[in-house]
Amino acid sequence: NQSEASLFFVVPLANLQERIRLSSSLPEGSYRLVYQGMELISHNADTTVSSNAAGAFRIDAAVPQLSLMSLMTSPKDILLLALCLLLLFASIFTLAWRCYRPIRSLSLKHSGGTTTDIKNELLLLDQVITQTRDRSLLLDQKASDQSALLQDYVLLMLLNNSGTATILQDLSNAGIDLPHSHFAVITMTPCKDQLITQENIDILLENVGDITGDIGVMYAVECSHASHTLAIVCNPETPELYDVLIQRLYTYLSAQSRRFLVGTGPLTDRLAGISASYLTALSHLRQLANAQAEKFDRFYRQIPCELYLFQLA
Repeated sequence: NQSEASLFFVVPLANLQERIRLSSSLPEGSYRLVYQGMELISHNADTTVSSNAAGAFRIDAAVPQLSLMSLMTSPKDILLLALCLLLLFASIFTLAWRCYRPIRSLSLKHSGGTTTDIKNELLLLDQVITQTRDRSLLLDQKASDQSALLQDYVLLMLLNNSGTATILQDLSNAGIDLPHSHFAVITMTPCKDQLITQENIDILLENVGDITGDIGVMYAVECSHASHTLAIVCNPETPELYDVLIQRLYTYLSAQSRRFLVGTGPLTDRLAGISASYLTALSHLRQLANAQAEKFDRFYRQIPCELYLFQLA
């Protein structure tokens, strides 16, 4: 009778303990015996793991799915699991409280130390963040204004030939870069009876540097607030490009709704010579202003002031 037959095979002594452990853990009807690739005994072993796969005999046994509860073999194991879960939840709660406490302290600080009127601490925190951002923007604006004032101050020092010993370092600290070796100064002021505001001058100062393109740099400063007289430090790449800068300035001013008188100073190849060029440009500007007042006072409303420059030249 095949169902009552017995099969004996030799098991090495070194593997005997492991064989006994594997055999004792096999569920009934879920294993099979294979000898040299030929199945000898089979009992519904669909999902299996193998033992002694390298030898002639191999036992394939089905392994049940492993779960957390299947590992709990005693009340002690269940108690340890519950303790671990409790410690985990306690750690999460402690970490959340440590993160929430500084936010709550910040909210109380900016609300006068009372929680009576606080309906939503996150909303209050958002208000604090908004206030901080607004203050940061205000500080950035103040820093920008201070930087502009410093630049104007250094340019006026340069024009008036003061502080020449440290002027290069002062220019660098103010963010002023004069990369070329030729310098000149152009002065300009609004024509007589032109309505012009400080806002108009500020916009003009911001845009003067954009007309140079790639042929040099220009830095403008208002050297007289009373008459809105501007001084423009020119740093052309070559001497020939100085005339190009002047012509570009005329073209830019001709597109404006208000007219200006423009005085030019000579080129110099020394930084210290900028002061002399500035004085010459101021003298030229005064001549133009006097000529406008004496000869063209009846016609200045109809004739662009740029024409005066060409006529006087």
